[in-house]
Amino acid sequence: MIILRYLSKEVINSLLFVVIILLFIFVSNQFVRYLADAASGQLLAGVLPRLMLLYIPYLLAFLLPLGLFLGILLTYGRFYNDNEMYALMSCGMTQRQLILITLKIAILMSLIVSFLTLWLDPRLLIYRNHIMAESRGANLIQTLQEGRFQSDSSGRQVYYIETLSRDHEQLNNIFVAQQKKNEPDFWDVISASGGYAIPDQKTQDKFLVATEGFRYSGKPGEVDFYIGQFEKYGLRIISKSAPVRSQLEGVSFSELLHEMKLNNVLAYAEFQWRFAMPVATILLALLAIPLSVLRPRQGRFAKILPALLIFTVYANMLFVARHWVEQGDIPPSLGIWSVHAAMLLLIFILLMDLPRLWRTRKKMFKRFIA
Repeated sequence: MIILRYLSKEVINSLLFVVIILLFIFVSNQFVRYLADAASGQLLAGVLPRLMLLYIPYLLAFLLPLGLFLGILLTYGRFYNDNEMYALMSCGMTQRQLILITLKIAILMSLIVSFLTLWLDPRLLIYRNHIMAESRGANLIQTLQEGRFQSDSSGRQVYYIETLSRDHEQLNNIFVAQQKKNEPDFWDVISASGGYAIPDQKTQDKFLVATEGFRYSGKPGEVDFYIGQFEKYGLRIISKSAPVRSQLEGVSFSELLHEMKLNNVLAYAEFQWRFAMPVATILLALLAIPLSVLRPRQGRFAKILPALLIFTVYANMLFVARHWVEQGDIPPSLGIWSVHAAMLLLIFILLMDLPRLWRTRKKMFKRFIA
Protein backbone atom coordinates (compact mmCIF):
# COMPACT_ATOMS: atom_id res chain seq x y z
CA MET A 1 0.00 0.00 0.00
CA ILE A 2 2.87 2.39 0.80
CA ILE A 3 4.53 1.59 -2.54
CA LEU A 4 1.20 2.10 -4.33
CA ARG A 5 0.73 5.53 -2.76
CA TYR A 6 4.32 6.49 -3.47
CA LEU A 7 4.26 5.46 -7.14
CA SER A 8 0.77 6.92 -7.66
CA LYS A 9 1.83 10.25 -6.17
CA GLU A 10 4.93 10.48 -8.35
CA VAL A 11 3.09 9.46 -11.54
CA ILE A 12 0.20 11.87 -10.94
CA ASN A 13 2.61 14.73 -10.23
CA SER A 14 4.38 14.06 -13.53
CA LEU A 15 1.00 13.68 -15.27
CA LEU A 16 -0.22 17.05 -14.01
CA PHE A 17 3.04 18.72 -15.00
CA VAL A 18 2.89 17.35 -18.56
CA VAL A 19 -0.84 18.02 -19.02
CA ILE A 20 -0.59 21.61 -17.75
CA ILE A 21 2.25 22.38 -20.15
CA LEU A 22 0.50 20.74 -23.13
CA LEU A 23 -2.81 22.37 -22.20
CA PHE A 24 -1.18 25.79 -22.10
CA ILE A 25 0.40 25.23 -25.54
CA PHE A 26 -2.75 23.96 -27.25
CA VAL A 27 -5.09 26.46 -25.58
CA SER A 28 -2.79 29.33 -26.55
CA ASN A 29 -2.72 28.09 -30.13
CA GLN A 30 -6.51 27.81 -30.30
CA PHE A 31 -6.92 31.23 -28.67
CA VAL A 32 -4.74 32.77 -31.40
CA ARG A 33 -6.99 31.16 -34.03
CA TYR A 34 -10.12 32.52 -32.38
CA LEU A 35 -8.51 35.96 -32.14
CA ALA A 36 -7.75 35.83 -35.86
CA ASP A 37 -11.40 34.93 -36.55
CA ALA A 38 -12.55 37.80 -34.32
CA ALA A 39 -10.19 40.24 -36.04
CA SER A 40 -11.47 39.19 -39.47
CA GLY A 41 -15.09 39.64 -38.38
CA GLN A 42 -16.01 35.94 -38.25
CA LEU A 43 -16.52 35.81 -34.46
CA LEU A 44 -17.69 38.18 -31.77
CA ALA A 45 -14.93 38.98 -29.30
CA GLY A 46 -17.40 38.56 -26.43
CA VAL A 47 -17.83 34.82 -27.04
CA LEU A 48 -14.10 34.00 -26.90
CA PRO A 49 -13.97 33.25 -23.13
CA ARG A 50 -16.93 30.85 -23.41
CA LEU A 51 -15.46 29.12 -26.46
CA MET A 52 -12.13 28.64 -24.70
CA LEU A 53 -13.81 27.15 -21.61
CA LEU A 54 -15.76 24.76 -23.84
CA TYR A 55 -12.58 23.80 -25.68
CA ILE A 56 -10.65 22.72 -22.57
CA PRO A 57 -12.70 19.54 -21.73
CA TYR A 58 -12.52 18.48 -25.38
CA LEU A 59 -8.76 18.94 -25.33
CA LEU A 60 -8.31 17.12 -22.02
CA ALA A 61 -9.82 13.95 -23.50
CA PHE A 62 -6.78 13.77 -25.81
CA LEU A 63 -4.14 15.17 -23.48
CA LEU A 64 -4.82 12.94 -20.46
CA PRO A 65 -3.82 9.69 -22.24
CA LEU A 66 -0.66 11.34 -23.58
CA GLY A 67 0.04 12.98 -20.23
CA LEU A 68 -0.29 9.67 -18.36
CA PHE A 69 1.95 7.95 -20.92
CA LEU A 70 4.69 10.56 -20.56
CA GLY A 71 4.15 10.81 -16.80
CA ILE A 72 4.76 7.09 -16.28
CA LEU A 73 7.68 7.16 -18.69
CA LEU A 74 9.36 10.05 -16.88
CA THR A 75 8.61 8.77 -13.37
CA TYR A 76 9.69 5.18 -13.88
CA GLY A 77 12.64 6.33 -15.98
CA ARG A 78 13.81 8.48 -13.07
CA PHE A 79 13.38 5.53 -10.71
CA TYR A 80 15.54 3.35 -12.95
CA ASN A 81 18.12 6.09 -13.43
CA ASP A 82 18.37 6.72 -9.65
CA ASN A 83 18.25 2.98 -8.88
CA GLU A 84 15.07 3.46 -6.84
CA MET A 85 13.26 0.84 -8.91
CA TYR A 86 15.91 -1.76 -8.13
CA ALA A 87 15.74 -0.88 -4.46
CA LEU A 88 12.00 -1.59 -4.64
CA MET A 89 12.76 -4.89 -6.39
CA SER A 90 15.14 -5.84 -3.61
CA CYS A 91 12.37 -5.11 -1.12
CA GLY A 92 10.20 -7.70 -2.85
CA MET A 93 8.21 -5.73 -5.44
CA THR A 94 7.56 -7.92 -8.49
CA GLN A 95 6.85 -7.08 -12.13
CA ARG A 96 3.26 -8.20 -11.63
CA GLN A 97 2.82 -5.75 -8.76
CA LEU A 98 4.27 -2.92 -10.86
CA ILE A 99 1.87 -3.72 -13.70
CA LEU A 100 -1.11 -3.89 -11.30
CA ILE A 101 -0.16 -0.58 -9.66
CA THR A 102 0.13 1.04 -13.09
CA LEU A 103 -3.19 -0.49 -14.16
CA LYS A 104 -4.98 0.97 -11.13
CA ILE A 105 -3.74 4.45 -12.03
CA ALA A 106 -4.59 3.91 -15.72
CA ILE A 107 -8.12 2.66 -15.01
CA LEU A 108 -8.81 5.71 -12.84
CA MET A 109 -7.64 8.04 -15.61
CA SER A 110 -9.56 6.00 -18.19
CA LEU A 111 -12.79 6.53 -16.24
CA ILE A 112 -12.19 10.28 -16.27
CA VAL A 113 -11.51 10.23 -20.02
CA SER A 114 -14.64 8.08 -20.54
CA PHE A 115 -16.74 10.68 -18.74
CA LEU A 116 -15.36 13.32 -21.09
CA THR A 117 -15.72 11.43 -24.38
CA LEU A 118 -18.96 9.57 -23.70
CA TRP A 119 -21.02 12.18 -21.85
CA LEU A 120 -19.56 15.68 -21.46
CA ASP A 121 -17.92 16.41 -24.82
CA PRO A 122 -20.98 15.59 -27.02
CA ARG A 123 -23.12 17.96 -24.95
CA LEU A 124 -20.54 20.73 -24.97
CA LEU A 125 -20.05 20.33 -28.71
CA ILE A 126 -23.69 21.19 -29.38
CA TYR A 127 -23.45 24.28 -27.18
CA ARG A 128 -20.13 25.32 -28.76
CA ASN A 129 -21.47 25.02 -32.31
CA HIS A 130 -24.60 26.94 -31.33
CA ILE A 131 -22.48 29.81 -29.94
CA MET A 132 -20.24 29.88 -33.00
CA ALA A 133 -23.16 29.78 -35.44
CA GLU A 134 -24.90 32.68 -33.68
CA SER A 135 -21.67 34.63 -33.39
CA ARG A 136 -20.69 34.19 -37.03
CA GLY A 137 -24.13 35.29 -38.16
CA ALA A 138 -24.42 38.28 -35.85
CA ASN A 139 -20.85 39.44 -36.07
CA LEU A 140 -21.11 40.85 -39.58
CA ILE A 141 -23.54 43.52 -38.40
CA GLN A 142 -21.38 44.31 -35.37
CA THR A 143 -18.23 44.76 -37.47
CA LEU A 144 -19.67 46.89 -40.26
CA GLN A 145 -17.84 50.18 -40.65
CA GLU A 146 -18.99 53.39 -42.21
CA GLY A 147 -17.73 54.31 -45.65
CA ARG A 148 -15.92 51.02 -46.36
CA PHE A 149 -16.54 48.07 -48.65
CA GLN A 150 -16.59 44.87 -46.58
CA SER A 151 -16.98 41.21 -47.52
CA ASP A 152 -18.59 38.51 -45.42
CA SER A 153 -16.88 35.23 -44.45
CA SER A 154 -18.15 33.42 -47.57
CA GLY A 155 -16.71 35.99 -49.97
CA ARG A 156 -20.00 36.10 -51.91
CA GLN A 157 -21.48 39.23 -50.35
CA VAL A 158 -20.02 42.74 -50.37
CA TYR A 159 -21.47 45.53 -48.20
CA TYR A 160 -21.11 49.28 -48.17
CA ILE A 161 -22.81 51.39 -45.49
CA GLU A 162 -22.53 55.17 -45.65
CA THR A 163 -23.59 55.77 -42.03
CA LEU A 164 -24.91 53.62 -39.18
CA SER A 165 -26.16 54.16 -35.64
CA ARG A 166 -23.96 53.75 -32.58
CA ASP A 167 -25.58 50.40 -31.68
CA HIS A 168 -25.24 49.15 -35.31
CA GLU A 169 -28.99 48.57 -35.50
CA GLN A 170 -29.93 51.25 -38.04
CA LEU A 171 -28.10 51.61 -41.36
CA ASN A 172 -28.30 54.41 -43.92
CA ASN A 173 -27.55 54.41 -47.66
CA ILE A 174 -26.88 50.72 -48.17
CA PHE A 175 -25.16 49.01 -51.09
CA VAL A 176 -25.04 45.20 -51.22
CA ALA A 177 -23.65 43.03 -54.03
CA GLN A 178 -24.50 39.34 -53.70
CA GLN A 179 -23.11 36.55 -55.89
CA LYS A 180 -25.25 33.46 -56.47
CA LYS A 181 -23.67 30.26 -55.18
CA ASN A 182 -24.49 28.07 -58.18
CA GLU A 183 -24.09 30.87 -60.75
CA PRO A 184 -20.88 32.81 -59.99
CA ASP A 185 -21.46 35.13 -62.98
CA PHE A 186 -24.91 36.18 -61.73
CA TRP A 187 -25.16 39.09 -59.28
CA ASP A 188 -27.88 40.70 -57.20
CA VAL A 189 -27.15 44.34 -56.41
CA ILE A 190 -29.20 46.16 -53.78
CA SER A 191 -29.21 49.91 -53.30
CA ALA A 192 -31.38 51.29 -50.49
CA SER A 193 -31.77 54.44 -48.44
CA GLY A 194 -31.77 52.58 -45.10
CA GLY A 195 -32.04 49.26 -43.33
CA TYR A 196 -31.82 47.23 -40.11
CA ALA A 197 -30.89 43.70 -38.97
CA ILE A 198 -33.31 41.12 -37.57
CA PRO A 199 -33.05 37.37 -36.73
CA ASP A 200 -35.37 34.77 -38.25
CA GLN A 201 -37.47 33.39 -35.37
CA LYS A 202 -37.44 29.82 -36.74
CA THR A 203 -33.93 29.32 -38.10
CA GLN A 204 -32.13 32.08 -36.11
CA ASP A 205 -30.41 33.12 -39.36
CA LYS A 206 -29.62 36.82 -39.53
CA PHE A 207 -31.35 38.99 -42.13
CA LEU A 208 -30.45 42.48 -43.26
CA VAL A 209 -33.69 44.28 -44.16
CA ALA A 210 -33.11 47.05 -46.70
CA THR A 211 -35.79 49.75 -47.02
CA GLU A 212 -36.79 52.07 -49.87
CA GLY A 213 -34.47 50.92 -52.61
CA PHE A 214 -33.83 49.14 -55.89
CA ARG A 215 -32.67 45.65 -56.85
CA TYR A 216 -30.62 44.92 -59.96
CA SER A 217 -30.18 41.28 -61.03
CA GLY A 218 -28.22 39.85 -63.94
CA LYS A 219 -24.82 39.05 -65.40
CA PRO A 220 -22.25 41.81 -65.95
CA GLY A 221 -21.85 42.66 -69.64
CA GLU A 222 -25.37 41.60 -70.61
CA VAL A 223 -28.31 43.91 -71.23
CA ASP A 224 -31.13 41.75 -69.83
CA PHE A 225 -30.88 43.04 -66.25
CA TYR A 226 -33.86 42.83 -63.95
CA ILE A 227 -34.60 46.11 -62.18
CA GLY A 228 -37.13 46.23 -59.37
CA GLN A 229 -38.17 48.70 -56.69
CA PHE A 230 -39.06 47.70 -53.15
CA GLU A 231 -40.12 49.12 -49.81
CA LYS A 232 -38.52 46.28 -47.82
CA TYR A 233 -36.13 43.61 -49.00
CA GLY A 234 -34.59 40.92 -46.77
CA LEU A 235 -31.07 39.66 -47.35
CA ARG A 236 -29.89 36.52 -45.58
CA ILE A 237 -26.48 37.07 -44.05
CA ILE A 238 -24.21 34.24 -45.18
CA SER A 239 -22.00 32.97 -42.40
CA LYS A 240 -19.38 30.27 -42.34
CA SER A 241 -20.73 27.52 -40.12
CA ALA A 242 -18.63 25.98 -37.41
CA PRO A 243 -16.72 22.93 -38.66
CA VAL A 244 -18.32 19.68 -37.54
CA ARG A 245 -16.83 16.37 -38.63
CA SER A 246 -20.02 14.38 -38.29
CA GLN A 247 -23.61 15.14 -37.38
CA LEU A 248 -23.34 12.29 -34.87
CA GLU A 249 -20.62 13.93 -32.79
CA GLY A 250 -23.16 15.75 -30.68
CA VAL A 251 -25.77 13.01 -30.24
CA SER A 252 -26.31 11.19 -26.96
CA PHE A 253 -24.99 7.68 -26.39
CA SER A 254 -28.48 6.14 -26.61
CA GLU A 255 -29.14 7.89 -29.93
CA LEU A 256 -25.79 6.64 -31.18
CA LEU A 257 -26.74 3.06 -30.32
CA HIS A 258 -30.04 3.53 -32.17
CA GLU A 259 -28.15 4.70 -35.29
CA MET A 260 -25.89 1.65 -35.04
CA LYS A 261 -28.95 -0.61 -35.11
CA LEU A 262 -29.76 1.01 -38.47
CA ASN A 263 -26.29 -0.06 -39.72
CA ASN A 264 -25.09 3.51 -40.05
CA VAL A 265 -21.32 3.28 -40.66
CA LEU A 266 -20.85 6.83 -39.36
CA ALA A 267 -22.46 5.76 -36.09
CA TYR A 268 -20.09 2.79 -35.83
CA ALA A 269 -17.12 5.09 -36.43
CA GLU A 270 -18.33 7.59 -33.83
CA PHE A 271 -19.03 4.82 -31.30
CA GLN A 272 -15.54 3.38 -31.66
CA TRP A 273 -13.98 6.84 -31.55
CA ARG A 274 -15.65 7.71 -28.24
CA PHE A 275 -14.09 4.60 -26.71
CA ALA A 276 -10.74 5.10 -28.45
CA MET A 277 -9.24 7.49 -25.90
CA PRO A 278 -10.35 5.55 -22.77
CA VAL A 279 -8.88 2.35 -24.22
CA ALA A 280 -5.75 4.20 -25.36
CA THR A 281 -5.27 5.51 -21.82
CA ILE A 282 -4.87 1.98 -20.46
CA LEU A 283 -2.79 0.70 -23.38
CA LEU A 284 -0.38 3.64 -23.32
CA ALA A 285 0.09 3.25 -19.56
CA LEU A 286 1.03 -0.41 -20.04
CA LEU A 287 3.31 0.48 -22.95
CA ALA A 288 5.20 2.95 -20.76
CA ILE A 289 6.26 0.18 -18.33
CA PRO A 290 8.73 -1.63 -20.63
CA LEU A 291 9.72 1.57 -22.45
CA SER A 292 10.80 3.18 -19.18
CA VAL A 293 13.48 0.54 -18.49
CA LEU A 294 16.89 2.16 -18.99
CA ARG A 295 20.14 0.47 -19.90
CA PRO A 296 23.41 1.35 -18.14
CA ARG A 297 24.66 4.88 -18.83
CA GLN A 298 21.37 5.86 -20.49
CA GLY A 299 19.89 9.18 -19.41
CA ARG A 300 16.37 9.38 -17.95
CA PHE A 301 15.10 10.97 -21.19
CA ALA A 302 16.66 8.38 -23.51
CA LYS A 303 13.35 6.63 -24.23
CA ILE A 304 11.28 9.80 -24.81
CA LEU A 305 11.96 10.04 -28.55
CA PRO A 306 11.13 6.40 -29.44
CA ALA A 307 8.10 6.56 -27.11
CA LEU A 308 6.79 9.67 -28.85
CA LEU A 309 7.39 8.03 -32.22
CA ILE A 310 5.29 5.00 -31.21
CA PHE A 311 2.59 7.30 -29.82
CA THR A 312 2.50 9.33 -33.05
CA VAL A 313 2.10 6.22 -35.20
CA TYR A 314 -0.59 4.86 -32.86
CA ALA A 315 -2.55 8.13 -32.76
CA ASN A 316 -2.36 8.60 -36.54
CA MET A 317 -3.55 5.05 -37.13
CA LEU A 318 -6.56 5.72 -34.88
CA PHE A 319 -7.51 8.71 -37.05
CA VAL A 320 -6.92 6.73 -40.25
CA ALA A 321 -8.98 3.78 -39.02
CA ARG A 322 -11.83 6.13 -38.10
CA HIS A 323 -11.75 7.62 -41.60
CA TRP A 324 -11.72 4.16 -43.19
CA VAL A 325 -14.78 3.09 -41.20
CA GLU A 326 -16.62 6.30 -42.14
CA GLN A 327 -15.81 5.75 -45.82
CA GLY A 328 -16.74 2.07 -45.67
CA ASP A 329 -13.24 0.97 -46.69
CA ILE A 330 -13.01 -1.54 -43.82
CA PRO A 331 -15.78 -3.35 -41.91
CA PRO A 332 -16.80 -1.79 -38.58
CA SER A 333 -15.94 -5.06 -36.83
CA LEU A 334 -12.27 -4.26 -37.50
CA GLY A 335 -12.21 -0.48 -37.47
CA ILE A 336 -10.41 1.20 -34.59
CA TRP A 337 -10.40 -2.06 -32.60
CA SER A 338 -7.76 -3.46 -34.97
CA VAL A 339 -5.40 -0.60 -34.08
CA HIS A 340 -5.90 -1.27 -30.37
CA ALA A 341 -5.26 -4.98 -31.00
CA ALA A 342 -1.98 -4.22 -32.77
CA MET A 343 -0.90 -1.99 -29.88
CA LEU A 344 -1.86 -4.70 -27.37
CA LEU A 345 0.29 -7.20 -29.28
CA LEU A 346 3.26 -4.82 -29.16
CA ILE A 347 2.77 -4.32 -25.41
CA PHE A 348 2.62 -8.08 -24.86
CA ILE A 349 5.90 -8.60 -26.76
CA LEU A 350 7.65 -5.85 -24.80
CA LEU A 351 6.33 -7.08 -21.45
CA MET A 352 7.52 -10.60 -22.24
CA ASP A 353 11.04 -9.19 -22.52
CA LEU A 354 10.72 -7.25 -19.26
CA PRO A 355 11.88 -10.09 -16.91
CA ARG A 356 15.19 -10.37 -18.77
CA LEU A 357 15.78 -6.61 -18.45
CA TRP A 358 14.90 -6.71 -14.75
CA ARG A 359 17.27 -9.62 -14.05
CA THR A 360 20.14 -7.88 -15.83
CA ARG A 361 19.67 -4.55 -14.06
CA LYS A 362 19.03 -6.21 -10.68
CA LYS A 363 22.39 -8.02 -10.86
CA MET A 364 24.12 -4.74 -11.69
CA PHE A 365 22.40 -3.03 -8.76
CA LYS A 366 23.50 -5.75 -6.33
CA ARG A 367 27.09 -5.38 -7.53
CA PHE A 368 26.79 -1.62 -7.10
CA ILE A 369 25.69 -1.84 -3.45
CA ALA A 370 28.01 -4.74 -2.58
